[in-house]
Amino acid sequence: MRRIFLFGAIIVVSACHSAQKAAEHVVSQDLPDPGSARFRNFHINNEGVVCGEVNGKDRKGAYSGFRKFVYYSHTGNHHLEPEDISAQFEDAMSVCRASYGTGVVVDACQEAEKLAPAQRILTEFRDRYTIDCR
Repeated sequence: MRRIFLFGAIIVVSACHSAQKAAEHVVSQDLPDPGSARFRNFHINNEGVVCGEVNGKDRKGAYSGFRKFVYYSHTGNHHLEPEDISAQFEDAMSVCRASYGTGVVVDACQEAEKLAPAQRILTEFRDRYTIDCR
């Protein structure tokens, strides 16, 4: 009985390790310098979803800061956290609202409109991360 439990534990650990390695490989390919990828805060849920954070060098050779990722081991799909433009979006929306009826409104509202799709993608990623990485 003890051997069966030990064997089962080894299989589970091996599966988690291989899912983590697959996530590292796939996610690092999204970075400008895949070889510079540094990972931390791994979490693998019982459905084989690997979550964590990755940092890598940007095109200028500087580390750009940790970003969250989600990797689905059963499909190989993954999502990397997009750039956080929340502050820019909120600023543009505030100016747009405050300037309504003036000439400034056009520029501010156009900026907010331009940032809106990126803000939606960021919100969707954060929702997905919250649900899948529990």
